[in-house]
This record gives sequence, structure tokens and C-alpha cells, in this order.
Amino acid sequence: MGTEETQESNRQNRPVNTPPCKGLESFTPGSVTSLYQPGGIRHAGGYLRAADQIRSYRGGSSSSSRAASGSRAWHTVDLRSDTVTEPGEAMRSAMAQARVGDDVFGEDPTVNELQEVAANMFGMEAALFVPTGTMSNLIAEFIQGAVRARKALGGGMRQSGILAAAGRIALLDMMARLEEDHRNAQTFARALMECDPPLYHVDLASVETNILRFGLRNSGLNPTRFCELMEEVSEEEVDALNQGVRVLMFPHVGGTVRAVWHLGISEEDTQLAIKKAQFVAQQFHLKSVGGR
Repeated sequence: MGTEETQESNRQNRPVNTPPCKGLESFTPGSVTSLYQPGGIRHAGGYLRAADQIRSYRGGSSSSSRAASGSRAWHTVDLRSDTVTEPGEAMRSAMAQARVGDDVFGEDPTVNELQEVAANMFGMEAALFVPTGTMSNLIAEFIQGAVRARKALGGGMRQSGILAAAGRIALLDMMARLEEDHRNAQTFARALMECDPPLYHVDLASVETNILRFGLRNSGLNPTRFCELMEEVSEEEVDALNQGVRVLMFPHVGGTVRAVWHLGISEEDTQLAIKKAQFVAQQFHLKSVGGR
């Protein structure tokens, strides 16, 4: 599952993909290929196509969502969640070429390899591949009982090595690059703190991973409206930045805004998001002063 879901669950002291025993570690592929696409993004009284909302990560298709306005373009930076990432070429290739077998009989070599990798990685006696995080929380204490419970709950899959191949890539090849996400999140957080005029409140000490939560100093701007401003592209923005940038975020609990870095967000994207946040702060300040 995505880093975001794991951290949110840890804050609430509830288990995520954690079996009720020491002898079993479950792995779930749920977030490997999940994609969230709402119906449309509002712009200038109209809507952009849903397919244009999610940008593919580097190495995939086009690296940005663009809608031409003359010779200028819009660029989308999607910071809503790390679940919007898509499988890249290496993961798709591994899935297409995966050796498969009947996993209910324990004969899928790719699943068996993934379970061994996961068990070794987390220092567990064994691991079990399950399709959902909820299922991993419901299965029994010992591995044989867990296998039977998995089947009873509808999780007994046959040639599931195609899914397990994606999980193996995620565990072995993608873990090391998480540092890039953490670094980009910290870069964005520092930029918010240094923004002039000062609009953002950030606890830099709490920015330890790819998830950033920040507040707004001005009571006249709530998180929902702020996210709308970050999403919208105005003529003033295009004139000032020579480019339109749509940054997608979510209002979050406690009057905060949440932004999540992931495989689809590069250092360049982060810098564009910083420019957009600075532009929004400047425009809000000018309108606030002008309204007095």
C-alpha cells in the first residue's frame, strides 16, 4: 500500500498490513497500479478531461498534462497522493514476463519469491501474498491457518505471479529512490517557510518523509479555497510565470493542506510547485491589501 496510508494509520495507532502475530508478515499489492481520476478539473468555467489530470512518471508517456493556450501550456503537478503513480516500463516488463503457477497450491514461483523477499526484508518467519490490506488484518496467526483464511476470504488467487512481479520490483528496486521523494518534500517545505509574503506555516521538524502537512497563516484563506487557487490557471499567472502550473493537493484535517511526493514528481515539478505557491501567496496578499 502507499506510504501515505501507512503513515496515516500509524498516527491513529491502528494496524496496516500487520498480522496479529510475530510469525507472519503480509504483503499487499493494492497500491501498485491504483489510479484516482475524478471527473474533471475546473478551469475558466470549463473542465479538463479526466485523462489529462494524472501525469505519467518519467519513462512513461508524456511527463505533463498540457492544454495549449496560444504558444503557452499548462503543467500539472499532482501532489494529492502517492497512489496516483503508474507502473513504469521495468514494472510492466516484469509483470508481462513473470513466471506463473497455481498459487493456491503454492506453485507460483514469482509469488513464492516475493514472499521470501518480504519475509527476509522484515525479519519474519514467513510472508503471505494477499490482495488487500483488510484481508491481511483478518487472517489467522500462523502461516498455514493464514493460507486457509485467505482462501475463505476470497484471496486464493491462481496465476498471481503477474501481480507479485510488480510487488517484487517495488520492494527491491524502488525502495532506494524514496530518498528523492523525501528530499523534494523538504525542499518544498523550506520554500514555504521562506515565502514572501509569509502565508504558510510549516513545522519543518515534522517533515521526515514524502508527506507534508502545512497550515495557512491568514484566516481569510481556508485550505479548500487554497487548493482551488493552486489548481486554477489564470492569465495573470501565465503572464507572470510564462507558464500555467496546476498543482493538485488536498485539504486535510485540522485546517491543514496535505501534499504527497511520489515517483511521478521530479525535482523540476517541485520547483514549479514552489513557484505556484509563491504566486498564490503574492496574489492573495495583493488582493487582501487592495480590499482594505
